[in-house]
Amino acid sequence: MQPSDPRLRWFEAAASHVDAGVVIHAPDTAILYANQRAIEMLGMTREELSGMLAVDPKLRLLDEDGRDLPLERYPVVRALERGEDISDQIVGTLHPDSTEAVWARVSVVLYPHASALESLVVTFVDITALRRAEEERRKAQAQAEEAARLESLALLAGGVAHDFNNLLTSILGAAEIAKPQAEGDLLPLLDVIGVSALRAGELTRQLLAYAGRGHVVRELVDPAALVRELTKIARANYAPGVSLRCELSPSPPLLIDATQLRQVVLNLLVNAGQAIGEGPGQVCVRCHERQIPTDPRVHVLIEVEDDGPGMDEATQARIFEPFFTTKPTGTGLGLSAVQGFVQAQGGRVQVESSPGEGTIFRLDLPAQVGALLPDSASQPKSSLSSAVILDDDPLIRRLVGKLLADGGARVSALERGHELLPCLRRELPDVVVLDLQLPDASGATLLRELRAEWPSLPVLMCSGYAKPSEVQDLASDEPTRFLSKPFTRAQFWSALEGLVATQAPIS
Repeated sequence: MQPSDPRLRWFEAAASHVDAGVVIHAPDTAILYANQRAIEMLGMTREELSGMLAVDPKLRLLDEDGRDLPLERYPVVRALERGEDISDQIVGTLHPDSTEAVWARVSVVLYPHASALESLVVTFVDITALRRAEEERRKAQAQAEEAARLESLALLAGGVAHDFNNLLTSILGAAEIAKPQAEGDLLPLLDVIGVSALRAGELTRQLLAYAGRGHVVRELVDPAALVRELTKIARANYAPGVSLRCELSPSPPLLIDATQLRQVVLNLLVNAGQAIGEGPGQVCVRCHERQIPTDPRVHVLIEVEDDGPGMDEATQARIFEPFFTTKPTGTGLGLSAVQGFVQAQGGRVQVESSPGEGTIFRLDLPAQVGALLPDSASQPKSSLSSAVILDDDPLIRRLVGKLLADGGARVSALERGHELLPCLRRELPDVVVLDLQLPDASGATLLRELRAEWPSLPVLMCSGYAKPSEVQDLASDEPTRFLSKPFTRAQFWSALEGLVATQAPIS
């Protein structure tokens, strides 16, 4: 078919009304005609397309996976090689000045004349919108599957955290109750049990955070005591030739997430030892109160210094960048996490280093001047004559019951949720200690039912696992406090004292 052929003019008239791209090629694949829809889809003018070969680099076609389509898989080339029509090949066309492809379902029909090929008619049916909708559907399905996976992981993590933290509460409480009777070498061993139980509780909080169910627990922390505790762990990671010196002064407490602060300080201590390597060398950690001229608040300064090889200015400029690391097996996330945490607390982190002169990291954190840390031997100042504890774990009932009894209260210990309201109606206690997660009832539901009859009754909610939304709901209820398991005796009495001391007498 030649450009002057009257059949071509008739075909042009028909194709101009088709809602699909139509291109007619000569036997040598030169384009004889392209309708308006094809011009739009290919992104060129009629003049540019006229005479262009099907394999011209300007006609960039894409495979279904988005990569460039090999020439041997071009629809026109395939039809010529096979000597037969091609139907429904998915092809993308990329405009010369665009980065977004137009997708089409392409068919090729061979038109012979007198036993020779006269022309090839190529049709393009635009499926861009359908393909985009299918991609969105796949993304939505993938997101739903990921959400279901995370939900399953969160449920598993929550169940493990609840049961594990109940066990840790019993271990920690038993160790603290045994301390007054301990003698000789037994007392340090009980301290080790208590510290280990608290750190195990921090691990469960990390597990919940990974599963997306964690919540920030801010508490008053003695910074010097925390650093002293971490030096024991850091020493175990040092080479024999690396020593550790502590210069710790009494400092005001920090109101902070103790778990994250421990991770930050331990990260710096371990990094310092790794910087020295096999040694010989020394790491020095300092903690003391300081005043910053530009800030009216009192700060606590925690310094970690090593006499390792130090860093040049170029390295120092990048050490807080995510994924930047100087270690062969490092992730580059440790120091960026340190900086993010410190800044979130209203503090700042600084580094001082020179090649051959070692490195100093400084953490400045705002302190809570005047705040009192809970005394490990404290008892509630408010008089408690009676208390009710509801928990399905017998070890928790026994432990908390003993703590309350030691404080002078008569204790009623309940195991099932349906026992609570009848017990309170018989005799109203000074305080209720209520587990948030019960096998036969929701602690939150029981609290609502309790509030309907006794709006001002002090309630201490305890749980080894609670969703952030549940903790927020409890925080809005004035006569209620939340205490995460595992907890120390000091934390228990501190929460109870803060709860009972603010309540008016209950009638």
